[in-house]
Amino acid sequence: GVIVLVPEHAGMRYIEDRMRGMFGSRLALYHSGQSRGARTTAIERMISGEADVVLGSRQAVFAPLRKVSLIVVLHEDNLAYKAESGVRLMARDVAVKRASEEGACVLLTSICPSLESMHNARGGKYTLLDATGGASRPEVRVVDMRRAGGAVSDKVTRAARARIKRGGRVMFVINRRGYSMMQCADCHELLNCQKCQVPLVFYKAERVLVCEYCGQKERKLPDTCPACGGVMAPAGAGVERVVEELSGLGAGDGLKVINDDDGSLVVGTRGLARQDPLGRGAFGLSAVLNADSYRYEPDFRSSERAFRDMLYTADKTEPGGQVFLQSRSPHSGVMRFIRQFNFKRFYDTELAARAEAGYPPYSHLALITLMGGESSVPASSAGGAVEVLGPVPGLTKRGRQVMKVLIKSPDRQALRRAVELIIKERNARQYTVDVDPIRV
Repeated sequence: GVIVLVPEHAGMRYIEDRMRGMFGSRLALYHSGQSRGARTTAIERMISGEADVVLGSRQAVFAPLRKVSLIVVLHEDNLAYKAESGVRLMARDVAVKRASEEGACVLLTSICPSLESMHNARGGKYTLLDATGGASRPEVRVVDMRRAGGAVSDKVTRAARARIKRGGRVMFVINRRGYSMMQCADCHELLNCQKCQVPLVFYKAERVLVCEYCGQKERKLPDTCPACGGVMAPAGAGVERVVEELSGLGAGDGLKVINDDDGSLVVGTRGLARQDPLGRGAFGLSAVLNADSYRYEPDFRSSERAFRDMLYTADKTEPGGQVFLQSRSPHSGVMRFIRQFNFKRFYDTELAARAEAGYPPYSHLALITLMGGESSVPASSAGGAVEVLGPVPGLTKRGRQVMKVLIKSPDRQALRRAVELIIKERNARQYTVDVDPIRV
């Protein structure tokens, strides 16, 4: 029995075609994009033994095969393997545990393994297989944007125009949807969602302001700043604004936007670089237009995600091609590591920082989300090998105000006792507990 996990069912078609040719009727699909009836039929085929090879998304890790000899987790670093509602499992970790229990082999694949997986490989728990074979890579250039105006630098624009004229393909990645945010020209305050207090995103084509957090839409665009009465103007750049700037680049009808990789000039968010595979092959030139945004996320994993996402962009660029990273911190460690493709230095640096701060893989985390706005944590909750951080205010996807408490401990049993104690002493009736969260 074999289970192959893919992070998102949208990327399964290419893999399904190859596996169907290898295994024929032995293959069963199981993912959230199927109807309930199709999933039920797949389970019945697994139980009966008719299908002993399963291809699916994270739920397929529980496939009821009679015997499992191999579990493959493709792109093991992908956040889609983490369930953020219901039972908050990480399918990659469940795969490792199940393989251990059933005496099977588990194969984790990634162009940039997670720090947890690399730590396990360095410690001898996993075996590290290098499949790169000394492959040729594109040239990476970091563009200093500290004095530049606009979303796309002149250097990148010139290089892209030259590449398109030679018949090459160009991909621009900007990690922001819409056209821009809206900012007061006088007091510089951003226009925020009244419910969530996060900046609204301006979609110019639809003439609408959208809160990307709770989904609320505002079709009446303010002419003046609510705080000081100043003039509101677009601030920053999203996909729409980049496309507007690039309209004269010479791509003609080849300009494609967001998750459509069939043009000579493609513009999209970070999800574009993760598509697997791309329809017309690799790009001759790629550019990450706001590379700093990856690093400034308020999360201890921000550098890891920045390195990985920029590496995915480079991975979609043909050997000998060019990758441009636009940054206002061009000399930062992450920029140096990705420019040199220096994996060892990156992992050495990040693991040392995690060890010093006591974050995974050197500790375990539990995130408690308390409904109702409690504002303090009992002192008795902290102690021994447990560190309690917070509470801090937060929001759910529906804009509901909550309080979040993060607990750290190298000892899982101590972590569990601390969680139980906090819930008991707070007398919390509505709460969620996420062990080893991927977002804190």
